[in-house]
Amino acid sequence: MFGTNGYYTRNVCRLCSSHALINVLNLTDCPPVDAYLKEKKHLKTFPLRLFLCETCGHVQLVDVVDPQILFGDYLYISSNSPDLFSHFKSYASYVEKTFNLSNGDVIADIGSNDGLFLDQFDVSGIIKVGIDPAEYANRFASDKGIDVFKGFLDDSIARAILSKYGKVKVVTANNVFSHSDNLEGIVHSVDILLKKNGLFIIEVSYAPDTITNGVFDYIYHEHLSYHSIIPLRKFFNRLGFNIFKVERVQTKGGSVRVFVARIGDAPFVDESVDQFCQAETISNFHSLQTFVKFRDYIAHAKSTFHGLLEQYKDLPLAGYGASATSTILLYQFDLGNHIQVIVDDFPERQGRFSPGFLIPTASPSSLLDNCFSVCVILSWRHSDLIINRNAKYRDAGGVFLLPLPVARVIKPIVNTLNDDTQS
Repeated sequence: MFGTNGYYTRNVCRLCSSHALINVLNLTDCPPVDAYLKEKKHLKTFPLRLFLCETCGHVQLVDVVDPQILFGDYLYISSNSPDLFSHFKSYASYVEKTFNLSNGDVIADIGSNDGLFLDQFDVSGIIKVGIDPAEYANRFASDKGIDVFKGFLDDSIARAILSKYGKVKVVTANNVFSHSDNLEGIVHSVDILLKKNGLFIIEVSYAPDTITNGVFDYIYHEHLSYHSIIPLRKFFNRLGFNIFKVERVQTKGGSVRVFVARIGDAPFVDESVDQFCQAETISNFHSLQTFVKFRDYIAHAKSTFHGLLEQYKDLPLAGYGASATSTILLYQFDLGNHIQVIVDDFPERQGRFSPGFLIPTASPSSLLDNCFSVCVILSWRHSDLIINRNAKYRDAGGVFLLPLPVARVIKPIVNTLNDDTQS
């Protein structure tokens, strides 16, 4: 299917199979965004073209990269995201209490990664099952005592779980329901897994929030779908399921938690589903004009940041954050040839080379050791944490530049790193 190009282009909507797809945004072609490699290696770039289905309103990438390319050497570890521990802790507690999990109940997590989410469930006797293709992350989950089925969820894995543990009470999918090109196949496998009155709970970035909050750096090859409730509701209904509740959550630049059960099996029907659908209709989210404004915002953000960057054009630049979203910023804002090193707090991200531009990655100590007087916070969502962790850098006169959500300078406290550093 993928051939020598490593990707293929679909011509029908991922949710409703309509051919009525219109191109609403083209980001810069780039390589797999999380491929921080230990050796310098030039990687193939792939298109990043966002399309809107005029029939159901679903927003999606149509150029589908081979998952083996994207996830074969996947470095992402959930525990390295500063905001996820507390989020998953409260999420697990909510599921336990609301749906009365008890001894012997099975919970299966699609895309379980290092097991951070499953590890938060503390009901005595609950059986925790992970499903994930990433060898590196699976080792961490196994160390937590989680039984991980290696691979992408399909009917064969579903039946293997059934054979070992029986029917599952709750299936979860956190920030992975956007990853698959075959969402209908996932739902079919979930249907195999779930017991009578079982629940399917997904968390996904919420497309209206992605647009409203301007978080275009979440648009990359792993994220094939950008979900909203009106198209999702139609999709699940067609497959014999129903969304019975929707909650807004704050992760990933704005997300939703969507509760799904087979039609007739929902424990209750919440008014939130209609409220989300009404809000999407009133805002006219599923329209071309929404994305015209989004394109204008991205162009303005880039221009504004380069205007700020001009003040420091004669100084060596470092970047902070060796992440997937950082790669998108480097490509979309044309920063790859400006930044000499990317520092990151986590050792597994250090001593590598960034995708495409092959910028070396290092420990944050490099900022002071190598006298980088200016550092662009590529992981801008965690800017407060990064600035607090690097007080010595600011004390020495280091300047932080923040590209998003509004380009600004975090000025140094004492100017000693470089005589030309602006304070």
